[in-house]
Amino acid sequence: MLALQAQRSSNIAALLIGIVASIIVLIGKFYFESAWMTTGGIVLLVLAIFLGSRSKSTAIAPCPACATGGSELQTKAH
Repeated sequence: MLALQAQRSSNIAALLIGIVASIIVLIGKFYFESAWMTTGGIVLLVLAIFLGSRSKSTAIAPCPACATGGSELQTKAH
């Protein structure tokens, strides 16, 4: 899922954090058998998911009629 989000948004930071977090979880769980390392990896993975799901907000420029407060016909009528 993180890879698809990274492909769509061209932001690979969340993907990289997710990969590192997955490695930490696997190493912490099976190599060191460390609960705190596994928990830390899971927390990083959740952080990566939140970072990946954040959408970049872009400002949409209003149309010229909206930017001036109305269309030319409405402006002339007042």
